[in-house]
Amino acid sequence: MSNYGATAGGPVIKDKLFWFGGYEAQLLSLGITTPIRTPSDISTGSAKNSMVDACNAVGRNNVTPLSATLAGLPAGSCTPAPASSSFENVFVTNSTSGKNVVPTGLATLADVNSTYNGVAKVDYHANDRNTLSGMFFIGDGSGTWDDNPSVITSAFSESLFPVSARIGSGSWTWVPNSSYVNELKVGYTHYLLPFLSVDHNANPQAPWGISNGIPTGFAINTGITNPAFFRFPACEYSRLHPVGRELAQVRGAERQYGVS
Repeated sequence: MSNYGATAGGPVIKDKLFWFGGYEAQLLSLGITTPIRTPSDISTGSAKNSMVDACNAVGRNNVTPLSATLAGLPAGSCTPAPASSSFENVFVTNSTSGKNVVPTGLATLADVNSTYNGVAKVDYHANDRNTLSGMFFIGDGSGTWDDNPSVITSAFSESLFPVSARIGSGSWTWVPNSSYVNELKVGYTHYLLPFLSVDHNANPQAPWGISNGIPTGFAINTGITNPAFFRFPACEYSRLHPVGRELAQVRGAERQYGVS
């Protein structure tokens, strides 16, 4: 974690006009140590733990085109290929015989959060009876979080929380005599914190592509055209073989969105 900033202030006109400004940045990176399990992309002799063995168990011809695309299986092959800008694979590449991805480094994930805040304030002492003050605060930040690290195996499955805060205020203090004080205040507050997925801009129906490590499409016909519902859809993997469910047909999109 890193935290740095600075403040400064002083008079513009002696005993009349004063200013103050401050800046702060906070950077947090918290590694995930919980082991993440993902199928192996090499034969291990276990169709339960290996994509290759699961594919061979059900037979390559029995793997539906959509399942093969999502699992990164080239035509006629049971060996997954890594994702690239032109080749789709929504599973993390695991070229070891084990299932633990973290902390072995194959897909290191982390909770990463950053905030950048600034404040400015001006005070004007017009005379002994009138004082004017104004303040404005701005805060921007963004973070990715692993809500359930035991099942998240790729960075684009993480949650994204961009935050934006704006606060402004002004006041006029009037002291007509030693017995009364009048103060007029106005203020403005804006706070925006949407809960998104990292791939929230990815149209699932668009062709597969990767930009800055995040997919831009998944080539899945979900029927969704509203950008508010873009991202990789929730999927259910049905079982075609007692130990080979990873490559079973994906039905989640059809059930969730009513697409035939």
